[in-house]
Amino acid sequence: MNIIVWNCRGALKSSFQKHVRELVQNHDPAILVVMETKVGGERAREITNKLPFDGAIHTETIGYAGGLWVLWNADKVEISSLANTEQEIHIVVKVRSMNSSWLFSAVYASPRSAERQILWNNLMRVADLQNMPWVIAADFNEPLMEEDKFRGRAVSVRRSLLFKECLDKCNMIDIGFSGPRFTWTNRREVQALIQERIDRFFVKPSWCGLYPEAKVVSQAWRHCPRLIDAIDTFTKEAKVWNKTQFGNIFSRKKNIRARLNGIQRSIAIRPSSFLCNLENELLKELDSVLSQEEELWALKSQVNWMIQGDRNTSFYHFSTLVRRKRNQIMAIKDNCGEWISEESAVKEYIRSGFAGIYSTSLISAPVTYNLNHQWQPRLSEEEKQSISGGVTNEEIKAALWSLKPFKAPGPDGLHGGFFQRF
Repeated sequence: MNIIVWNCRGALKSSFQKHVRELVQNHDPAILVVMETKVGGERAREITNKLPFDGAIHTETIGYAGGLWVLWNADKVEISSLANTEQEIHIVVKVRSMNSSWLFSAVYASPRSAERQILWNNLMRVADLQNMPWVIAADFNEPLMEEDKFRGRAVSVRRSLLFKECLDKCNMIDIGFSGPRFTWTNRREVQALIQERIDRFFVKPSWCGLYPEAKVVSQAWRHCPRLIDAIDTFTKEAKVWNKTQFGNIFSRKKNIRARLNGIQRSIAIRPSSFLCNLENELLKELDSVLSQEEELWALKSQVNWMIQGDRNTSFYHFSTLVRRKRNQIMAIKDNCGEWISEESAVKEYIRSGFAGIYSTSLISAPVTYNLNHQWQPRLSEEEKQSISGGVTNEEIKAALWSLKPFKAPGPDGLHGGFFQRF
C-alpha cells in the first residue's frame, strides 16, 4: 500500500492535475495527502471531484497560505474522519487487504510559531486520548536540528526543543528516508540559496510492527504521381521527424526525472548557480514533456481518462527495526566522487576496499636480522615464563568481562553478555 504526501505549493496551477495523474499512474496510492493547496471551500471540492479518488477531506486555508487535503481510494482503504483543524487532519485507516486499523494524521504546520505551539498541544492531546498504531505525515515548517538546514537563520533551539518534547510525548520515532537531504528550497541563486528538511514521517513503534519493511511536417507533401504514394511518403517522414524532434516521450520523462534527482542531491551537498539554474530548466522541460504526454494519450484514446513476553521485547524489537532502516547503505560515493546505488556494485566496492586495506602490491622483501647486536631488546626469564604458560581461568574471565555486553556477537551468534550472565 502506497501513501503519497505532496507539498504542491498551490492547487490552482495549470500543472497540478497533470502531476496528480502522474502520481496515480506511477504509484497507485491508496492515500494522497496534498499540502499547501492555497485553496479551500467549494473551489477545493470542485478540484478534488475531478481527481481519481473516491473520498476527500479538506481544511480551510490559513489566510493566503496553507490548505490540506486527504484523498483516498475506497477499494484499498476505509477512512473514518476523527477531527481536523486548519493545521491537521486525523483519520482512522482500515486497510482492506490486511483488516488492520491505525491512526493517520496529516499535518501542515503554520509558518507562525505561536500557531505551531497550538498544533503541538493538539498532537499531545491526541496521544493522551488513544493508543492505536499511529502515523504522522507532515510539513512541520520547523527544522528539528542544525543539520536540517543549509544557510539562512540558525535553527531556534527553544522551538526545536518544544518540537522534540511533542514527539517524545507522542512516542514517535523517525524511520529515516532516502533521497535528497532537504525537502524545501527557496530556489534562489546559490548566493541566497536556503534549503531545509521540514517534511517528515513519524510513526509509533506499534505501527512499525505492522509494517516492518515500510521503505516526457515540412517537405513531406512533395510531388508524387499517386495519392497513396504521397501518404506513404508522409508517414515515413513524419516518423523520422517525430523521432528527431521529440524522441520517446516516456524515455525523456524518465531521463529528466533521473537528472533532477541527481541535481537535487548535488545541490543538497554542494550548491552552485549552475546547478540551481539547471534544476529550474529541467523543471520547465518536465512540465513540457508532461503536457506532450497528456496530448499523446488524448490522441490515442480520444477521451480524457481523468473524467471518471519480556516487558522490553517489543521495545528492543522496534528499536532494532528502526536502527536497521537507518543503517541501510542505499548508496556509496567512490574515490572519484560518483555515487554508486546498485546493490551489487555497492557490495563489490566495499569488498574491494577491504581487500585493498589488508593486501599489498609488494610481493616480497628481503629481510635479514643480525642477532649479534647486544643492544637489541630481550625478554627476561620471568617474562618468558609468563607468556609461555597456559591461560588461566581467571584470565579468561577477566577478558570476557572486559567486553561490552551487547556489542557485535561472535561466530556462534552470541553476545558477550550471554556468557557474562549464564
